Amino acid sequence: MSTSDNIVKMTNDVAKVVSHPNFLKMMEQMNSLPAAERQSEAEEIAKLGTLVKYGIQIPHGLRVSLRSFEDPNTVPTTRAIPRPGADIKPITVCVSAGLIVCVSVGGDVS
Repeated sequence: MSTSDNIVKMTNDVAKVVSHPNFLKMMEQMNSLPAAERQSEAEEIAKLGTLVKYGIQIPHGLRVSLRSFEDPNTVPTTRAIPRPGADIKPITVCVSAGLIVCVSVGGDVS
């Protein structure tokens, strides 16, 4: 498979997971929780077994990792690590299907 075809496949694999109705429902429910409860809910969502339990087909090589970001309007755009005590916005779930493609879902970046 060519590099281009592989990137398209990985992108499609990620899109199938993050657009699944049950994934979207889990994200909405997590972000509606009080901030203090989001981390534990995000940790549960990040388990591949949880995704399978909710009927989400897991593509080969799929990995889920947790990320949280502070308000992009309050920090330089080149800063990737939140400051201690930063106002953390809703937790996102980052889904990766390979070494090249990583898609993060959630949070407001406008």
